[in-house]
Amino acid sequence: MNVKHLIISLCLCLFPVSLFSQNVIERSMKKRPEWVGTTMQGYLIVSASANELEYAKQKCLTSIKVQMLESIAQNVEYSTETLIEQITQNQNVETNIAFTQKGKTTIVNLPYLTGISLSKAEASYWELCYDKETQERFYTFSVLYPYPEREYQSLKKDFEKMDGEMVDMVKGCEMRIQRQTNLDDAENDFVKLNLAKEYFFDKARILWVDSIIELYKRFFSNIMVDNELVSDNCYRCYLKNNGVLLSCSVVPRLKSECATDVKCVIDKGVYLVTFSNEDCIEDEHNYIELNFRFSLCNIKHKLYF
Repeated sequence: MNVKHLIISLCLCLFPVSLFSQNVIERSMKKRPEWVGTTMQGYLIVSASANELEYAKQKCLTSIKVQMLESIAQNVEYSTETLIEQITQNQNVETNIAFTQKGKTTIVNLPYLTGISLSKAEASYWELCYDKETQERFYTFSVLYPYPEREYQSLKKDFEKMDGEMVDMVKGCEMRIQRQTNLDDAENDFVKLNLAKEYFFDKARILWVDSIIELYKRFFSNIMVDNELVSDNCYRCYLKNNGVLLSCSVVPRLKSECATDVKCVIDKGVYLVTFSNEDCIEDEHNYIELNFRFSLCNIKHKLYF
């Protein structure tokens, strides 16, 4: 754990101590443990307050995960900088809690942090306090959580493995979109990019993924339908991007006001549309509408006859 992360841990540990200046109505033991509001080698010591004890416990659990994450993820900058700035500006414990809640969804769902539980804490302590100014009661919960070097190294290894896989996945998506000709693969990669965006928790890589997502959106927005008349009752259609032929398994929805027996068959990226116009009256508005529905866009095209 580097010096920066150690300083942040100290801030998190010492920050809630101001709460104990309030009147204590009830406590979990006669005397407050000596470890509350201090630091100890091989441990994380955190405190949090809330109107309900269970909520305070959850805040502590989230804070533990945040500190572990910061100790193993060297690329996490937004959280530490935000915390330092907020503590400097306003000596209020809710500022700290707002920070931990901000990243709660991402942090809780990271696989390498799912085994962390308050049941593994070495000790805990709570107080029910009363604030004379606000006339409100609240609980303050403190936890002494073991964080030995071996667990740090294990979490770091798991993190680096998964993080590396995510980075490689995004790089692959970025590379493939430059020469993509299969729309099924493009849609699958788009799903992967959104998963990566949900996973990443630092601003730089989120912006990186967003830029690639925009490439995919532009790619799909540039898709055009080209067609050629094969016979009076048959059209051959193609999906193209900047003149490059595309393939996919998406079958377009077919709609016509008068044509009957309208069918579409895909053969190696070529859409063969057949129909009967026996019931149609000669009119410039006689057409079959093709509607290709993708996750990123709908593409409509009319075949006039």
